[in-house]
Amino acid sequence: MQREFYVEEHSILLDEDKKTFATNVLLSDKIGSPSLTKSFHKENCSILSLLENNIPEAVWETVENYGSWEGAVIDDGTLHRYWISIQQLISKNKRKLYLVRAGIEKGGTPHITKGETYPNLPYQISDRTTLMFLLKQRIKKKLSSDTFALIIVNFDRFRTLKDGNGSFSGKQVLIQTIRLLFALLTEEDFFFKTRNNEFALFVPLKKPERLSSLIKGIKKIFSQPIIVDNETFEISTHIGASLFPQNAASAEQLMRCADMALHQARQNKISNDVIFYNNNIEEEVKKVLRLEKDLYRALERKELFLQYQPQIDIKTSNVIGVEALLRWHRGYKEVIFPNDFIPMAETSLVMIDIGRWVLQEAFVQAQKWIKQGIQLNISVNISPVQIYQDRHLKEEIEKLLRVTSIPASMLTLEITEKTLRDRHGLFEKVMGEIRSHGVKIYLDDFGKGYSSIDFVKSFPFDGIKIDREIITNAPRSAREKTFANSFIRMAHSLVQHIVIEGVETNEQINSLDLGLSNLSIQGYYYSPPLDAEKIAPFILTKRNSLHLEAVGRSSIQRYDPKDIGPV
Repeated sequence: MQREFYVEEHSILLDEDKKTFATNVLLSDKIGSPSLTKSFHKENCSILSLLENNIPEAVWETVENYGSWEGAVIDDGTLHRYWISIQQLISKNKRKLYLVRAGIEKGGTPHITKGETYPNLPYQISDRTTLMFLLKQRIKKKLSSDTFALIIVNFDRFRTLKDGNGSFSGKQVLIQTIRLLFALLTEEDFFFKTRNNEFALFVPLKKPERLSSLIKGIKKIFSQPIIVDNETFEISTHIGASLFPQNAASAEQLMRCADMALHQARQNKISNDVIFYNNNIEEEVKKVLRLEKDLYRALERKELFLQYQPQIDIKTSNVIGVEALLRWHRGYKEVIFPNDFIPMAETSLVMIDIGRWVLQEAFVQAQKWIKQGIQLNISVNISPVQIYQDRHLKEEIEKLLRVTSIPASMLTLEITEKTLRDRHGLFEKVMGEIRSHGVKIYLDDFGKGYSSIDFVKSFPFDGIKIDREIITNAPRSAREKTFANSFIRMAHSLVQHIVIEGVETNEQINSLDLGLSNLSIQGYYYSPPLDAEKIAPFILTKRNSLHLEAVGRSSIQRYDPKDIGPV
């Protein structure tokens, strides 16, 4: 039976060279083989030039490989969004043709940024605007049986993978992961790209077991490594979800609830598991958002300040350095410690401003101590955001060295092992240039779970700081003691200097082999972090009372902050 259908007004037929062959085409489909039955000569159409010239090459690759493509193309001049579908046809005389259908989006012309294309996927990924349109349409129907889930998946390590292993490998990892996710979906489900490295799943829940089976499938995907080109990649994601109508009555509310659940997953560092929205999450997210809002104003309100924790040389018993530790006196009512606000700051560019402020304050304070006749090495923690996103980090440090006339050898930059994961090339470039000026680079929290001995050997770190967990466990058993000391000796063989941090008890001190050279101790056993004005009195009053035996044991008395007043 012959079936005919009329294509909408803006439709063209392109030839093999992608040039317009006909417009406003009428097709008939005979036994599944479409053929041209009637066409009109080329007419003036406002979007012909767009359809001929603005379709990305990657789209044509998809059409060639899979026979069709659907999605959006943006007119850079007007910023209009055109919905495009392309279908490859074979005419009766075996000529290859392309049917292109297009329609302009109604209701405004928002600014659209072209997203990445995924030529190796047999489907088109739509964007956040399309998702909102779909949600509004489904909710508008108000069907009593219409229940669905909105699941947002954020790839928090995709950028790291892309930068560390090349854009090809990173993109292929993402494509492979999308393929696995897409395999979980049915014909009624939809898949969207909502933000950079963030995707959404729209899933109707006609059967109660549908949601649980989908969640199990998602967890299984991210519990296993992804293999691309014989390389193994571990994917880290944060996933938030909301349900209609249980959590929201509108598309905007549903999206907001899913975003809040995602925010909760990120804030609590819950990876590769699905967090569903609930009322408690909303309260917690509101609290965090208030904290985030206050943090943005903390610099201008001068609520940030530094404290300094002394580092004691194990051989000489002298204070050889201090670590600058950031504090936030929020509203001048409560003091908030870095673990409670730095992760939040690192999700935005405010971390760059905070990082620059910390460097400036540390340099100014070091300059003051020099004028008092005290020369200490000063260690400053550097965030991955500063290393990978602050293009002027090197110039800022060079400027501070020049303006304050502080020797570069007095400055130590501490970076965590987490910073090193999968971005070795960029790290080596940025930090190598800074180190060439004489600034020392230390690896912080060594042994916290990401230890990469090969990278420690490949980058010339000046020192390593042993993570406090290694020391905390040392007194618990002979096995833990042996492990701690073996770990310290191994680290000592890789770099010039070792700092053991987090030392708090006499039992911990007695568990350590302190006979190594170039070894120093940092922790509450000797001193808590002090305000800047208390460092000089601490050094002067404690210089003769710090006595460490040359090998193995300590006869030091624990520091009493009452000696120099409240901290």
